[in-house]
Amino acid sequence: MQAKVRGELAVKRRHQGAFRSRIAGQVLKGSIPHKLLSSAGAVAVLAGVVTVRTHDDAVPFAVAQETITGASIGAPQIYPGQVALHARGDTWYDTWGSRTYNGDIFATSNDSTGFGGKCNSNVVVNKLAGATPGALSLAYENCMTSFGTKATKGDYGDGRSWKTDGIISVNGTLYLFAARQQNGSGGWPNGFQPTSNASIIASSDGGRTWSNGFGVHDAAGGAAPRLVKRPDGTHVIQATFRGSSFAAAQFINYGQDDAPASTADGGNKYVYAISNDGYVYDGSSMILGRVPRSEIGRLVGTDWQFYTGQPGGDGKNPADWSGNVGDAQPILTATHQLSESSVQYIPGLKQYVMTDAYYPFVRSWGYSSNGGGASQTTWLFYEAPHPWGPWTKFFSAPTTECYVTCTPGTAEQLGLYDRSYSA
Repeated sequence: MQAKVRGELAVKRRHQGAFRSRIAGQVLKGSIPHKLLSSAGAVAVLAGVVTVRTHDDAVPFAVAQETITGASIGAPQIYPGQVALHARGDTWYDTWGSRTYNGDIFATSNDSTGFGGKCNSNVVVNKLAGATPGALSLAYENCMTSFGTKATKGDYGDGRSWKTDGIISVNGTLYLFAARQQNGSGGWPNGFQPTSNASIIASSDGGRTWSNGFGVHDAAGGAAPRLVKRPDGTHVIQATFRGSSFAAAQFINYGQDDAPASTADGGNKYVYAISNDGYVYDGSSMILGRVPRSEIGRLVGTDWQFYTGQPGGDGKNPADWSGNVGDAQPILTATHQLSESSVQYIPGLKQYVMTDAYYPFVRSWGYSSNGGGASQTTWLFYEAPHPWGPWTKFFSAPTTECYVTCTPGTAEQLGLYDRSYSA
């Protein structure tokens, strides 16, 4: 899809009064009304505007924790400038950059030409500037050539290709999850498009060069992990998180540059992330991980801990965390309805909002030879008072806008690619 899409999301809650906050991507901008961006399966995305109400019109943020009771999604907007540039791509995960980078938006795109239309890559990192969603412009794009050209699998021997998961800015440094994903409808009957062997890479210069935890530093073409030979002669893909248990990870965002002052629930000490059970689409459970803010830059999986308590339990209890991802317990379960979710903390509500979507779970889904094709997706939004829950669904509805084409017989629907459209 070529068009850049923008939309509005209104969130309802139980109190009256006035509070208005703008949210873009996975980023809550609070009272700052500019730099809005979120994600869509086109070239750039949905920008959300959240409207809620409190008791006191004069108070910009509610003191008490609020309950979200519903949501609505506005019509998308087409941006012809990017169509003219032949800009293409999907899964536009994004984060709000630090003041060092003028508060610009950093957005990844997969199978993409990039926002400027000049790449042809599995992975692109785009730096976007602009005072409003309609005025976004490309400040810089990195074609991340080490991750391969569009749809190529490389010499890893797993039949998969590189794709991004979540991205976040922490203390001026960008951190990006990348994993090996299977194309098409593979994964049946457990989910669609299995993903595995995720790694975190980092950039301290606004996405221009990247480093990984395996000895690659400041590489202009990204820092894709490699296939390495073991002492016994077998080969293995370098990975921060081996296997599929934490392979579809998305960071929990607290605001610009993940500033400690904007956080809650220990976010001033830890960076949190969630992952489903290893599928790009239609997984069934979600787990929670965390890493000390002081250690995230080491890019080492053993620095991470995983929540082992009950949903809505005591995440502040050290006994409810383990360094073994196999010990993790789901914070949310929804059979074949959890894809690569985004989570945003909204301080005005003192709530976390998870946005997700799923396809109808039928064997013919995907790009397989049995005639399957992508079907209309369904939005699914949850709220929780803490990262570990309890998570409560407050909105679910079919998507209504076409994704790849608008021909009635072949139209796909927006939904799963709107990953960063946090409420």
